[in-house]
Amino acid sequence: MGMTDPIADMLTRIRNANKARFKTVIIHMSQMNINIAKVLKKAGYINTYNKIKNEKGQQMLEIILKYPDAKRTMITNIKRVSKPGRRVYVASDSIPKVLNGFGISILSTSSGVITDAEARELNVGGEIKQERLFMSRIGKKPIVFPKNIKISQSADIVKVQGPKGILSSKLPEGITLTIGDGSMVVERKSEEILARSYHGLARTLIANMVNGVSAGFEKKLEISGVGYRAELSENSLKFILGFSSPVQYDIPKGIDIKVDKQVNIIVSGIDKQLVGRVAAEIRSLKKPEPYKGKGIKYANEYIKRKAGKSAERA
Repeated sequence: MGMTDPIADMLTRIRNANKARFKTVIIHMSQMNINIAKVLKKAGYINTYNKIKNEKGQQMLEIILKYPDAKRTMITNIKRVSKPGRRVYVASDSIPKVLNGFGISILSTSSGVITDAEARELNVGGEIKQERLFMSRIGKKPIVFPKNIKISQSADIVKVQGPKGILSSKLPEGITLTIGDGSMVVERKSEEILARSYHGLARTLIANMVNGVSAGFEKKLEISGVGYRAELSENSLKFILGFSSPVQYDIPKGIDIKVDKQVNIIVSGIDKQLVGRVAAEIRSLKKPEPYKGKGIKYANEYIKRKAGKSAERA
């Protein structure tokens, strides 16, 4: 029986074998499958691959899977994107990042089958064969910080000081921090589920603290609508949003807000969570409606429009 989609068959076999923690998996031979196996080996997701023959003398591909330890797997998720019935192509400047760069996409391009990072470097687009393939290594990645950042730890409290301010956070239970010269590593004390769950989270939160006190974070919003505007006073924002009376928003401590031309708002601060929360609260004062787009939206936010009744009758 012929195979309609060798790539989907390959990914399914790898996914199932990975969950069952098999050492090897046998898949059907095709040039595309060989190219994908090369990329997986180069990226460190599998140990190696071999060309073998089965009992009937057919050419097959043997994948030697890779496991970092007795409990974890190198591949935590794998997904087919472009299918025979629905091809997915992307330009070089529109290649999506998987988990903000911690995973990879595999593309078929004019330069061969390569990862998304290689495609961006070569400035080529192509067909996305698969994505969301990633290792459980977010927490293991060292956090590099410049010389003007001071990091200290007292018990389970981490304090980060930089040019823009000071932030502190409590480490989750089972998580430790090793501070070196210019970098630090977040580690977990055990392989329990809770410690493994907190590992990547703790690393991300500390990295955000370092970025916040060194460069800061900002969110931009735009006001659309005739007569809609914002006015900035000392500690508050006054909005004219089509209601019977103006809406006042008190600016929290640690947040800096700028208003340009009464319709462009920039929310900035060193705490990423607080910046995001304030921007979301301001947007919720008058969410953009789908007919004319009136309201407060994030900069570059796409508002899906609906046709009005007059357009439907026409």
